[in-house]
Amino acid sequence: MPKPGFKSLTLSEAVYDKFNQTYQKNKGELTLKGVNSFSGYVTYLLEDVMKKDNLQICSLDTTTKELIHIITQGKCGLVAVMSDNTICGIITDGDIRRVMETKEEEFFKLQAGQIMSKNPKKIDQNTMLFTCY
Repeated sequence: MPKPGFKSLTLSEAVYDKFNQTYQKNKGELTLKGVNSFSGYVTYLLEDVMKKDNLQICSLDTTTKELIHIITQGKCGLVAVMSDNTICGIITDGDIRRVMETKEEEFFKLQAGQIMSKNPKKIDQNTMLFTCY
């Protein structure tokens, strides 16, 4: 069922096709989460799918070696870099691999602030999932 207050939504054919393909591919898993229709999927909130527990965080001065352990522990492939209780960057396992290849000699001397992608896009948890694509 669509979220309360849902009236109508206009999607381009390309967006509709992408969402329908994703919905069909994940229909079984979505049904277990209470999403029983395509319109229910389209109005699914980001909050319904976001990871909320055991989020991996680090500080700007976290060492590369520590980052590898933190990312591995989280089993999510990323760590949020925090400064003054605010996310200031993000580091993925892919970022670690790229830095390892390009800065091989100094790799273990680097800190999170030197590796992170700065100013990550932040999306409110009450955003409808389809707008995140």
